[in-house]
Amino acid sequence: MEIIGVITNAQNANVKTGMAVLEEWLQQKYVENYEDAEKYFYYDDAGNKHESKQELLAAKVDGLFFKDGTRNFIMNDGNIYYLINKSKLPDEVRSGLVGGNTTESEYAKYTRLIDVYGVTDNLKVYYYDSERGTAYGDVESSGINLKNIIATGINSDAGTRSLITDVLDSLQIKIDETKGITAADVVAVKELNIDGNTYDLNNLNALSEIKNLKTLTLSNLTLDDLKGLEGCPNLYYLYLKNCKIKDYSNLCSVIGLTHLYIYLPSSMSETEANNEVINLGLGLKDARDLTKLNYFGISRRYFDV
Repeated sequence: MEIIGVITNAQNANVKTGMAVLEEWLQQKYVENYEDAEKYFYYDDAGNKHESKQELLAAKVDGLFFKDGTRNFIMNDGNIYYLINKSKLPDEVRSGLVGGNTTESEYAKYTRLIDVYGVTDNLKVYYYDSERGTAYGDVESSGINLKNIIATGINSDAGTRSLITDVLDSLQIKIDETKGITAADVVAVKELNIDGNTYDLNNLNALSEIKNLKTLTLSNLTLDDLKGLEGCPNLYYLYLKNCKIKDYSNLCSVIGLTHLYIYLPSSMSETEANNEVINLGLGLKDARDLTKLNYFGISRRYFDV
């Protein structure tokens, strides 16, 4: 037990030393480019203007932060995080960092705060791994006002906009029509029931902007794929009712999924039902990261009553 304690203390010291070196490097880069600081800013919830040190660094150090679309930050549970792309750091900084090995190709992991380094608005460095519940430093959300982050995908897709507008109306959330639907509006959306007989959706791409989505039921939809769901870091429940999906492979990246149910009604021919099962199998054949999927079922009713 004493040996384990020594190793743990030594590792903690190494982590903190690496963080200090990274923090010093970030601050040095900021000072070097301070003359351009006034070009990069954000507004907080009170409407106050603040210098954005992270955006300045993002402009000066190519690929420094993991991206979500075109944004240099990711959103999770209503919070905003600037996460360091370790591979873009100088060798002398990168070599001293313990962990933080999630790569830019592992979108599903860094958007879920798995094994990542981040930096606060004041350029303080932290480490976080949501899978292990491990944190070093203060894991702080950026002060950016979510009302200023436009949900572009939702606003540009008529079917999705109609759906989310109805959901927000049911939650008594009023949309600012001059801006359209924003990240602040959709924070409260944790459950969606989408019926293709009601809403004209031919893809789920814009659902990636519903960052707090936890449960999703899809009914009577025909889709090429499930793209968009990988961008929902808190999604754990998915129910597909009378849906036809060509490609299920995007589910491999919904790594927090614990419940997956599929219902194939009698109105679906046997051939169609069999194809659905085949498509599911092909899509999930490489689902190595779906380690939390504990509840799974496919039901088939031959006579609807």
